[in-house]
Formats: sequence, C-alpha cells, structure tokens
Amino acid sequence: MFAHIYTHRLKCQLRDRSNLFWSIIFPLVLATFFSMAFSNIGKSDMFSEIPIAVVNNPAYQQDTSFQQAIQSVGSKQANGTKALFKVQLLSQAQADDALKNNKIDGYILPSDSDENMQVIVKESNTGQTILKSFVDEYLQYTAAYKDIATQNPAAMRTAMQVKTQAFIRTVSLSKTTPKASVTYFYALIAMACMYGSFWGLREINAVQANQTMQGARVNMAPVHKTRVFFASLCAALTVQTAGVFLLVGYMRFALNVQFGSQTGYILLACFAGSMAGVLFGAVVGAALKIGEGLKMAILIGLSMLLSFLSGLMYNKMIYIIETHIPLLNRINPAALTANAFYSLYYYDTPGQYLRNVGLLFVISGIFFAIIYFALRRQKYESL
Repeated sequence: MFAHIYTHRLKCQLRDRSNLFWSIIFPLVLATFFSMAFSNIGKSDMFSEIPIAVVNNPAYQQDTSFQQAIQSVGSKQANGTKALFKVQLLSQAQADDALKNNKIDGYILPSDSDENMQVIVKESNTGQTILKSFVDEYLQYTAAYKDIATQNPAAMRTAMQVKTQAFIRTVSLSKTTPKASVTYFYALIAMACMYGSFWGLREINAVQANQTMQGARVNMAPVHKTRVFFASLCAALTVQTAGVFLLVGYMRFALNVQFGSQTGYILLACFAGSMAGVLFGAVVGAALKIGEGLKMAILIGLSMLLSFLSGLMYNKMIYIIETHIPLLNRINPAALTANAFYSLYYYDTPGQYLRNVGLLFVISGIFFAIIYFALRRQKYESL
C-alpha cells in the first residue's frame, strides 16, 4: 500500500508545474543571477596602498636612511606583496592642500632631529594609524641603532640583521578564505528548502476533507489518512530533496560556489533542510482552519521572512540576529540550513555543522508530532 500511494503521489507531484517551478526552477534562475551579480566580489585585493606624502625639505634630502625606509614601504616587494604606501614627495604647502582635499591620508614632516619628525593627519582612521605606527617604529629602531653605535659599535652588524615587524599580515581565522558572496548562495539554498513548504501544504490539504475533494475521498477510504499522508510526505520529500541536490550541484559545478569537500555532510544538510521545509508547510496547513489560498499567502510570507532573517537579502542579517536574538537563529529552519553550509565550509571541525543539522531534525520531529496529533483530532460530521 505504501509503495502504491508513494508512486502515485510522486507522479502527481512531477506534473505540478507550479510547485516544480517555484521549488526547483526559480532557485536555479536566482542562483544564476546571484553569480552574475557577485562575480567581481572578492576579486580585488582587500588592502589597497595608503596614499601619503613626504615633505621634500632639506632634512629629508639629507637623511638617506629615512629615504631608504620610505622606499622600502613604497615599492612592491619581491614576493609580490603590495606596497604599504603610495608615496608622493611634495612641498609642505602642497601636502597641506592634498590633505585638505582628502587626496592623501596624511604626510610626514621630516626634521633635522629625528625626535622632532611629525606625522600630520586630518582625522583618525586605519590608514593614518598605520602611517603613525610606521614612523614610530622607524624612530624606535633609529634610536636603538644610535645607542648601540655609541655604546658597543662591534654589535652594530648583528643589530642590523634584526628584521622589523611586518605592518600587514594575512591571518586565516578558518580553513578557507572568507568570501562575502557565499553567504548569499547558502541563504538561497535555505530559501529553496523553505519552498518545500509548498509541497507540504499540498499534501496536508490532500488528506483534509474540508479543503479538497481528494481529502474527502481519502477520509472515506479504508486506509487511515495518517498512513496516506506519510506516504505522500515521503514522495514530496523525494521531489524537494532532489531539487535541492540539483541546485547545490549546479552551484558547485556550473557556478563554482564552494561548499567544502565532505560530500556526505553536504547531502545530509540538503536532506535535513528539505525535510524541515516540507514539514513546515504541512504544519501551517494543519494548524490553520482557513482556505487554501490564504494558507498559501501566509506560507509565502513566512518563508520569505525566515529567508530574509537567514541573510538572503542582506548577508549580515544573520550575524545581527546572532548578536541580539541568538535564540531566533536556533529555531529558524532557514538560518539553521544556511549555517550548516557555512559551518561546513569555514570550520575544520564538524561541531557547529552537527549542531545545526541536529536542530533541523529536532524541529522536523516537532513539526511531524504536531501534524500527527492535528490529523488525529480532525473529525467531520458529514462527507
């Protein structure tokens, strides 16, 4: 009996063009548009040279060591690292004018005495802080070399071999380089999973006598409607999961979106998200005693709201929620799905991923329990 109902419902779902479009075709189209829109994000280097000026006065012209220091941070390194500063040699009047018009972040005013060297800035920001740090370090090393030359000239060769600190260093906080664009793709997968709610709503309506004629026939059949619904639910979950698999495959191999290398975990996250989405639609259908059209409108609104909170329209939204209302991210199936892919891609250990997937299964179990008891309590005076 299960196989017969499952096969029959699977054929019906594959002929439902409307649900097939919104749950499978529409996410594929949206993923293509996302790829076109985000294709240039992250291609440029995160750091750009800081525009500064050095006043070309007699003190600078006579200070060869400072000239070498400026040249070392104002030219591209042999290993391909970008220069720290984009340096201009200007008069003090020209430097003041450039700073006033925001053409430079600041300028250095050399002096006959290193202690009197000045850094002139307009306001405080990252570039100006780096400029000040560079000058401070230069002055510290210069003072140290002078002391060593005065007290122990023989140690000067050893001191000159000490390397100064790097001002810019790439530090990886995870196993991959962060990309802003991938969060949108993960949120899109979460939205596709939530669109599985359309299948869940259709299947719950199909066993409710007050919603469809099919539901009336199911309630008159000798098979319990919960068994019919379970078989129908499995068919809906099959179609929905296959659609999400197709979406992830298209993103990975056609759009080159990265998901990590653990295929089993990727597929498990797709299944967990799809199950939560389908059962979410069924819960809405079972809990609300209104017409199918109103149920669909409410379902669309809730799905888009949950997708928005998972970062679909604004990728920092999920972090804002995590900061202020973390509980909302623990009960939002869309956020859990997006975070599962995010955790799998960024973290070396599966702890975060397993927590998100586990919560998806817990929420799905709660949804199924609500549906089961709602269907058992539904009685009809006449059919």
